Amino acid sequence: MGNPVQKLFRLRQDSAIIVINKPPGMPVQVAFNPITVNAIGNMLSRICCEEKLKITSEQIDSIAKASEGDTRNAITSLQYFYLK
Repeated sequence: MGNPVQKLFRLRQDSAIIVINKPPGMPVQVAFNPITVNAIGNMLSRICCEEKLKITSEQIDSIAKASEGDTRNAITSLQYFYLK
């Protein structure tokens, strides 16, 4: 049947849910590791395929490296690349 949380949210394998139980008023600090250049490159490649964008693998690698692990930055950079 599967995990009830997975059924409820229909999670993909690369998704994450964070549940934090803490007393009210107590601050919580959450940190995330940067996404790898390879993972960002794969994501950008999928976007380019779906949007039928013509871009070289070298250009995708450049955007992925420049994003420094930030997927939002990588997507925004791809959008700016196509504004030229």
